[in-house]
Amino acid sequence: MDIKICKICNNSKDISEFNLNRNICKLCQRKQWTDYRNDNREKINKRRRDSRNNNKELYSEKQRIYQKKYYENNKSKKEKYFLKKRYNYLAKRNPLNILSFDEFKQWWEDTPDICEYCEITIENYNKIKDFFTKNNLDNNIIKTMKIANSMTVDRKNNFKGYQKDNMVKCCMICNAAKRNLITSNCYKIIAKQNMKELFRLMIQNAPGFDLQPI
Repeated sequence: MDIKICKICNNSKDISEFNLNRNICKLCQRKQWTDYRNDNREKINKRRRDSRNNNKELYSEKQRIYQKKYYENNKSKKEKYFLKKRYNYLAKRNPLNILSFDEFKQWWEDTPDICEYCEITIENYNKIKDFFTKNNLDNNIIKTMKIANSMTVDRKNNFKGYQKDNMVKCCMICNAAKRNLITSNCYKIIAKQNMKELFRLMIQNAPGFDLQPI
């Protein structure tokens, strides 16, 4: 067993207790770092702020890569959190007549991400929203679209609870427009006739906009 003496604590320790090419043991080195951080907290924070301010693009790119990697490694966990949050919101609205979370999760996964009323896909929906947001072409419709990045849950009959036979996926625009003012079947007819045309009108003056057929 190789022995080394730490020049800080003067204790004889096994060489594994030292970092490579160091005469200070790991325990003393950690204490040095901790003491330095505590004594120079403002200096360290200022150095970090200056570094971020002088390298904004680099930090933004690092953050984007980190978030993408984190999402890929925790995709199932994040999706479950998102569904649980959505389920809790619906349960608050109608706590006495809602299916269990496991049933809701299964229903959500089995139901395609297509609006029941206007039949727009979530990809086209987010593409329109992102394009107008990026180009600062904001209006009340886009503000409504920004509320949700995914399909929402609507009840066919708002006097009934959240049960499988009474729930549909729909875009935020249709959910906001339908409300309690019209039946599900009547609004579906209106949406098919008008909402597709509305989305086309929203992008007709946007050259180069690539929208898949609705």
